[in-house]
Amino acid sequence: MARGDPDTPFKIMLSALLVVKKFTDEDCVGLNRLFCRITNGLYTLKDINAMERSFLGLLKYSLFVTEEDIAQFIQCHQKELQGLDILNTASRPAVAA
Repeated sequence: MARGDPDTPFKIMLSALLVVKKFTDEDCVGLNRLFCRITNGLYTLKDINAMERSFLGLLKYSLFVTEEDIAQFIQCHQKELQGLDILNTASRPAVAA
């Protein structure tokens, strides 16, 4: 069983949002400070920076996801994903190759 603080899921989500924003947008000056304000002081800038580094470390700084990775994830988690729109390929926009 996983152990952690009660706010661990929130920290993971916050870290993921921070990293994805930085990965997809070059203009992210002050983003960590913004996240401090968004959390209304719950986390300091030092906390946010540490969360980001820890999250990236867990991912081994590998942020690229291939189509095979996605297909494998869907195959492994098909039961959990049943009934969700994400499995309905007709509703997904076409992706340019």
